Amino acid sequence: MAVSRPDSVTKLKNQLRSYYTKMTARMQETPDLLDHKYEGLPQLPEGVAVHKTSTAQSIIDNLTDQIRTDEPSVYFEARGKTTKDFQHKELMEIWGRHVLVQLHKFSFIAPEDQVVRDALMMDAACVKFLVDEDALIEAPDRSQFKTQAAYNAALRKWRAEAAATWPFVVRPVDPRRVYVAPGNHRPPAFIIEVQRRRVIDIIQRYGDLWARAGLPGRTAEDWMTEVEWVEYWSADDYMVDIGGLPVISKPNAYGVVPYAFGYTGRGRLNWDSDPEQLVYPLLLPYVGEMEAEVRLKTALDAAWQFYVFKRLLTDGDPRQMAKALQKGPGAVIKVADLSKPPIWLEEPQPNVAALTFLQEVKGALEKRFPSGLMSRPEGVE
Repeated sequence: MAVSRPDSVTKLKNQLRSYYTKMTARMQETPDLLDHKYEGLPQLPEGVAVHKTSTAQSIIDNLTDQIRTDEPSVYFEARGKTTKDFQHKELMEIWGRHVLVQLHKFSFIAPEDQVVRDALMMDAACVKFLVDEDALIEAPDRSQFKTQAAYNAALRKWRAEAAATWPFVVRPVDPRRVYVAPGNHRPPAFIIEVQRRRVIDIIQRYGDLWARAGLPGRTAEDWMTEVEWVEYWSADDYMVDIGGLPVISKPNAYGVVPYAFGYTGRGRLNWDSDPEQLVYPLLLPYVGEMEAEVRLKTALDAAWQFYVFKRLLTDGDPRQMAKALQKGPGAVIKVADLSKPPIWLEEPQPNVAALTFLQEVKGALEKRFPSGLMSRPEGVE
């Protein structure tokens, strides 16, 4: 059933962003671990760095390597049992393998590789399919040629050029920036995608959309300005807002929503239709253990450094004292009242209980993920 076009793409995007807020926050947990963005860390003293653990990154990388294949197979089901049907099946499988080769050749990142990684990190993945009309080569028109031989020569040239042309744009899309029409309908009634783009990128691809939409045109001073690009796709309509302003509104030439969006199935359809329950990222139950590992290793790292490279207390100029001692102390701290000569600040030895707790944390992770997944195999770069 066709859906009516929205009055405002930006307004609909804001409503969907609010609807999917908790689900997007759940998707964000694992990327934050991989980007070393940790919650619950205490205020660290000057000179103490956060220990950036590689545990989450190693698990995702190793699982990605296990799922990826260098020789994917293509299977096409024959339409019948005749010789012609099996010939068609073989031809379609050859074409499918050719498509996979071309996807790798013309993509910055192979779509199927990022889909696997996104599914492991965020429990959802999305791919977008488009046709680059500028890359299509128009077939020769017979009426423009005086002889059949000239037309045949032009036709052979066109076929050779068309065979070397790849007009299909297939790219992965971050599932955190895609908002699917609520409900269980497949295919969905519409999808909204949100991008951050530079003005120069838009002008190079589409010309001055602002001027064509009756809005003030962009000058060279605006080229590096970042704007929000919001696309709305339904089976009938293609609409774009840039910076909250409508600039494109036309029929969808494909007749379908050009996205494949899906969940891995670790989530569930909840009775209250809360979209947060649809995703359950692989590392979500272990965020606490991984953040505890960061806190413990940060504390232990600081403890042994200050135990070995002791800090000095002085009532003089710390910079002059550090210069006089050259590479002696780990730090020189000025205090208000010091009746004695400069003294070393006594530091306790690294806490054995903390080491024991760290082993418990790692043990909890190893119950779910074998130790081989939490480190890079030897010989693997």
